[in-house]
Amino acid sequence: MTKRIIIVDDEPSILSGLSKAINKLCNFHGEIITVENGKDAIKKISLCFYDICFLDIQLPDLNGLDVMRRVSEISPKTKIVIMTASFITNDIERAIKENGALLIEKPIDLYEVRAFITHI
Repeated sequence: MTKRIIIVDDEPSILSGLSKAINKLCNFHGEIITVENGKDAIKKISLCFYDICFLDIQLPDLNGLDVMRRVSEISPKTKIVIMTASFITNDIERAIKENGALLIEKPIDLYEVRAFITHI
């Protein structure tokens, strides 16, 4: 079965750079889809299973935490990786842990991404 990853971020450089890095650095041979907002992410995930969702916490249309909760509801086996350059409060950190998500800070450590992907 083909592994699938969805990357959700409003920054085109993150979408392009992370997808290229996953392909090259992680030697990933599955499918990578990118979307720029939370509504499109929810729509894509409701139509198709994704093994991993890389999700920015600051999206233009929806709060990333709300998207995370919705993804957890519609696709509980999808592993969620929250990406942020923002300050993380205790409440945000707790919400991330409650939904079984991993938190990575921007700028993204690609070796951390590789370690996560190789264990999926």
